[in-house]
Amino acid sequence: MQLTAIARSLSCTNGLTSRLGRDKIKFWKVMRLTAILLTFACLQVAASGTGQTVTLKVKNAPMKEVFREIQKQTGLNVLVDEALLEKVGKVTLDVRNMPVSHVLNICLKDEPVSYTIMDGRIVVKPSSTGKFQSPIISTTNPQEPLAAIPIKGRVTDKDGNPLEGANVKVKGSKTGTTTDNQGRFTINVNEGDILVVSYIGFSEFTLSVTAAAINSAEGFSVRLNPAQTVLDETVIKGYYKSSRKASTGSIATISADKIGNQPVADPISSIQGRASGVMVTSSSGMPGSSFQVRIRGENSMSNGNEPLYVVDGVPFIFPTVLNQFTGANGNQSPLNSINPGDIERIDILKDADATAIYGSRGANGVILITTKRGTAAESQIAVNIYTGTRHVGNKLDFMNTQQYLEMRKEGFLNDAATMTLTNAPDLLLWDQNAYTDWQDLLMGNTANVTQAQVSFSGGNAQTKFLITGAVNKESTVLLGDFGYTRGSTHFSIDHTSKNGKFGLTTSINFATDKNDIVPTDVSQYFGLPPNFPVYNPDGSLYWYGSTQNPVAYLNRTYETQTNNLIGNNTLRYVILPGLTARANLGYTLTTMKQLQTLPASGFTNISPVPGSTAQYGNSDVNSYIIEPQLDYTKWLGPGKLSLLAGGSWQ
Repeated sequence: MQLTAIARSLSCTNGLTSRLGRDKIKFWKVMRLTAILLTFACLQVAASGTGQTVTLKVKNAPMKEVFREIQKQTGLNVLVDEALLEKVGKVTLDVRNMPVSHVLNICLKDEPVSYTIMDGRIVVKPSSTGKFQSPIISTTNPQEPLAAIPIKGRVTDKDGNPLEGANVKVKGSKTGTTTDNQGRFTINVNEGDILVVSYIGFSEFTLSVTAAAINSAEGFSVRLNPAQTVLDETVIKGYYKSSRKASTGSIATISADKIGNQPVADPISSIQGRASGVMVTSSSGMPGSSFQVRIRGENSMSNGNEPLYVVDGVPFIFPTVLNQFTGANGNQSPLNSINPGDIERIDILKDADATAIYGSRGANGVILITTKRGTAAESQIAVNIYTGTRHVGNKLDFMNTQQYLEMRKEGFLNDAATMTLTNAPDLLLWDQNAYTDWQDLLMGNTANVTQAQVSFSGGNAQTKFLITGAVNKESTVLLGDFGYTRGSTHFSIDHTSKNGKFGLTTSINFATDKNDIVPTDVSQYFGLPPNFPVYNPDGSLYWYGSTQNPVAYLNRTYETQTNNLIGNNTLRYVILPGLTARANLGYTLTTMKQLQTLPASGFTNISPVPGSTAQYGNSDVNSYIIEPQLDYTKWLGPGKLSLLAGGSWQ
């Protein structure tokens, strides 16, 4: 019995313990659920604290009153020292449904305070820097964004016509919309967002979302400008201008930025590789050398294939006419005297575009060179200086002395020939260990290139001007002191009367250059034996029979000096609306002086030349042009009627 009682007692005790354990577990489950619900409640309060909006309209109200209204509308408690509020200025505000943080940013801007939103409270305290600081908004979920506000707007073209289907997007986000058939849109934004408005055929437009725009009943009004495409580019066709999309011919244009990015002395070299159907070949790598230009191939077997050059409406003299004799760089080109930095654009007319305007003179194509003009802006000075070096990039691989002599001996052995002083001085007479790299000796120097340009420009809507001065200096890779120097100046003025009827445009280009080079290309002597002596023991040039010592050619000189003047004056007067009278007056003057010296030291002792000689060549040519014109333009509905009549006296 005793054992049974004990057993029952233990059983009762175990049952009580089990019930107490179940109650305890149930209690903790309830507590856990309560904690979770409280957490969600806190999250909701914190989120609503940052996302709630305020509608407020006050004028010169103290900040205390603003805080009271914010607390009333949002339920957020405001903790602030009243003494601190006295330092905050009065507020004038008119907002509708604006987030609390945005309202506070506006009210406290430029004030010596900062604020924090957290746990359903707005805590305002003095700023540590004495200036308004970016607010600290603390929530249980810090990644939760502020509530966006819907804002309206309208997108039109420059004439006010609505653009349907224009894209409106918040930059850096996935928020976006499109406009309706009235060009209107609605999009959710926050203050400080960047809106990007785009439409096919129009330039993209960006704008910042401000508080004023958010509070405006009309929202944004955006006008898009047509995008400038390649087809809208202006092309010059001799006596008139057109757009590329309206042009029926083939015209290539090289603009000033492309020309200026190339360190070249001749403007024609800037065309190389930039225009289809135009082949530009240099006659020599020497500075000042001319270029051969072929537009759409060769057109004549006897009458020449050079295109017609026109500078600012004035035909330019054929480049090679003035040359009396040539040097190692071929014909001297007067086009070298035009500073590439003064050129605004180069237009190349091909085929029918050239002949329809210039007749048979344009049979080989026409190259139109337009120089720069002044712009309506404050007076400014621009300085551009560049310097660099040049050298022969690719050299031929030649044998050294030992390899060369072994080859020569093997040749005599194979031919079973006998070596003599006449046919084998390199094997029997000259030093078997001497070595001369003729490429490096004759053309292995480093050429220096320096160009400096200074321009002064400015003006207003009525009068614009541009004055430019430039100096260009180049040395050569040849052994000796040779080089090319050019100085140029460019002047342009454009004036229009106040009533816009009378206009005057004047441009003057003057340049002088000097080219000092050798008469003969010495690269033909690279194949001399590597042990051929250059000098005698006494320092004089070495001669052997009729073999030319190429260093002697460097004693000869070829000097060319060119002066080039191009002047153009255009008068215009508006007779009637759409009817304009013009007169184009142009003048060119080009002079060339050439001197070639052939001293006796440049020839062998058995040369038939009796002694030192010199050749002189002086030539000049000038031309003028007078072209009166009448131009009539009238818009007829969606189209435009253009008539041009005139004559040319040259």
